[in-house]
Amino acid sequence: MALVGRTVNLETLIDFNRLLRIAKVMVAKLQYLGGLSLLISFLDKVSATHFMENKVLWDLWFSKLTIWNGQSLPLERVVWLKISGIPLHLFDTEVMVQIGELFGKILHVPNSLKEDQDLTVCRIGVLAGEAGRIYEEVSLRWKNRGSG
Repeated sequence: MALVGRTVNLETLIDFNRLLRIAKVMVAKLQYLGGLSLLISFLDKVSATHFMENKVLWDLWFSKLTIWNGQSLPLERVVWLKISGIPLHLFDTEVMVQIGELFGKILHVPNSLKEDQDLTVCRIGVLAGEAGRIYEEVSLRWKNRGSG
């Protein structure tokens, strides 16, 4: 038996194997489905049911957890946007979030852009629902002046 779970954030997705070990949860197989979703296969139905019923455990890890019955799942993927050409006075977390939100849900923005040694580029993680590569450009306006 298998469950499909959508993790609450990117950090949980990345650390999920470690979280299972800490919680002493045994699974047969863990497979990435794209976006924030995982397919969790258990050794038997009893183990899967026990995990599903233990919401206190998984509620911190998943925004949604369902039994896998062969249902269709939405296409989602984690996209890393490479943002370059931002003027120094606009190189700010809030600006990066606004740019990223044009392409999907923000998953990751560096905490401290001002301490970064390379201010020519910034990479932000976004949850996107399209399969193609993103080649788009964004023009910024600040005090009626264009940039980009």
